[in-house]
Amino acid sequence: MPCVLPYPDRFTAAAEFMDSLQPHDQAKTDETRLIIYALYQQAMQGPCKAPRPWFGDPVENAKLTTWKNLGNLDKFEAMRLYVKTVEEEHPSWWDLYDKVLQEETRTPDIAISPLPSPRGAPPGSPGGVSDGPVGPLPSAVASMHIFNQWVPVTLSGKRPRPRYQHATVIVGNSLLVVGGNSWGRYFSDTQVLDLDTFTWSRAETSGASTSSSALPPCAGHKLVTWASKVLLVGGHAKRSDLPSAKLEVRVLNADNFTWTVMETNGEAPSARGGHSAAVFGDTLVVFGGESATRRVLDEVYVLNLTTGTWTCPKTYGSPPAARADHIACAYHRRYLYVFGGGSSTRCFNDLYSLDTFTMTWQRHQLQSCTPAARAGHAGVLVGSRWYMAGGGNSTCGVPDTNVLDLATHTWTSISVGSGAEAGLCCEGLTLGAVERGEHGAALVTFGGYNGKSYGSDVHLLRLHPVHHFASSPRPSPTAGAVIANGAHPPAGMLPAPAATVAPATGAGTQDAGAAAAEGAVAKANAEVEELKGRTAELEAELDAARAQAAVESAQREAQTAAIAEAQAQAEAAEAALATQTAAAEVATARVDAADTKVLQLEAEMLELRKKLEGMEAAETKAMKVVVEMLELKKKLEGMEAMERELTKLRKQLATAQKEIEKKQGGIWGLVTGN
Repeated sequence: MPCVLPYPDRFTAAAEFMDSLQPHDQAKTDETRLIIYALYQQAMQGPCKAPRPWFGDPVENAKLTTWKNLGNLDKFEAMRLYVKTVEEEHPSWWDLYDKVLQEETRTPDIAISPLPSPRGAPPGSPGGVSDGPVGPLPSAVASMHIFNQWVPVTLSGKRPRPRYQHATVIVGNSLLVVGGNSWGRYFSDTQVLDLDTFTWSRAETSGASTSSSALPPCAGHKLVTWASKVLLVGGHAKRSDLPSAKLEVRVLNADNFTWTVMETNGEAPSARGGHSAAVFGDTLVVFGGESATRRVLDEVYVLNLTTGTWTCPKTYGSPPAARADHIACAYHRRYLYVFGGGSSTRCFNDLYSLDTFTMTWQRHQLQSCTPAARAGHAGVLVGSRWYMAGGGNSTCGVPDTNVLDLATHTWTSISVGSGAEAGLCCEGLTLGAVERGEHGAALVTFGGYNGKSYGSDVHLLRLHPVHHFASSPRPSPTAGAVIANGAHPPAGMLPAPAATVAPATGAGTQDAGAAAAEGAVAKANAEVEELKGRTAELEAELDAARAQAAVESAQREAQTAAIAEAQAQAEAAEAALATQTAAAEVATARVDAADTKVLQLEAEMLELRKKLEGMEAAETKAMKVVVEMLELKKKLEGMEAMERELTKLRKQLATAQKEIEKKQGGIWGLVTGN
């Protein structure tokens, strides 16, 4: 059954249908997927003005190149071509769309346990609640008897769409997934995974006051918990693309899944995504991120959650470089720890802490084996152990899982497991913790992007009780503790253990690390250039079509020159009677040749018309269609000009023949005496 909706509703329905599919089911080839992406972006935003992605990501480069090749294609025409492409890939999409719509608009009956009241350390670690409710682990989690190793989870229910740059939080025995990004399309949905049964369901959310308070599609945001509330902090959204937009904090009521925008005042930070957010009592601390104009940031902003007042305090010590897609956690209600992340040129594996009492930064240089540089990884704090998973750098994804004991400043690693390596070797995933005191704890990951596709898998790591409860005392201040700039930490700063004293050769080590990083960047750039060649097929076709058009234009110019030459010969025949006949014959031959060429061009025009009739099958290659249309217009214009010249030439030849006959008749009359 064909779609009966008018435009632009038909385009919107087709886009929603494509979003309901897994990425590999959307189209048969990568080329078609790129064209579908480019046409959607052109229809929604117009010509491509997006900046170059970080680290020369070949997939993002291919997507932007395809989009830019559409030039100034009209938005409505892009909608029509998008729908046509969807119809070619999925002829029965309209019938399937109605079923998908009915399934996704059904509000399930979801029972979410209320957030626990704070016990001990307050909630606020990104990705999970620091102190969960009292009681045993969720039954499905407790049934996993493999400890300290990641295992994939078998799920039931309708899975969320694959995504990355989303945010998750564990509320009671449920994992909430909010928003995210897939192929440049942002989501605003809230998905719920029941950890007692490992069953997915979708929650319908709505604004509590006005439509402006409803959750917009967003990505790169953060979810934290405060008291009995879930807070969504910042994120990239279509309506916050202006540099003047401010970061928003939204509050989710887990009882009825309604969102409201928190009223704030003071010096609010600019809109951003890829930042970190952590809660210290009634204070929210935001660090770094990437602005709406893709500029990495290094600011620290503080929000008093009770009064709604933003401030940008002055910091001391040696702060981290500007970065985004790092991880951060709140430790001992005082220290903000930051690890990793990336800028526009490199990834980091450095460790910093911010004393929120003195607002002083300290860099920790650890002698233990520090994990490789990465960005887009995920982290969660369980006790004094900070678990980190996933991420990527300028060359590849990082599959390892590492643990930093903040009490001793030592790194350890955890086995990924053969069945989970592919699911964790990605960026933009999330990591949450289910912690039940003496009953144990478990880590849960969701989603991510591995450089080729987006994921919707869930992996679980159950912590061994001995590993979970083992705790090292917090180190006491030592004379050897130093800040990265060489100064001793001020009173109240968390000192690094003696083992963290920077060696005398630190500068040389940093230079060597910088050189290694530059070499890695150069190698990555070379690989990117190689991959660009694979994605330049459409550009090559466009260049070939342009070359063909240039050849045909030269042929038309040659034809025009030939006609001009014939006209010159006809004019010369009028002055010299003896050569007029020969010139006329030459001109006649040229006219016959021109007529033959006209017939050939008419045949070509018929072939072109046939091509026009069959162009719908080639409309997926939008750039080629535009070029062929320009060629047709130029050929038609050239034929009209040539026909006018031929008509003028025939008239001149007829006049010349009459003059010849008239003169020949006069001579014959003298001979016969007439």
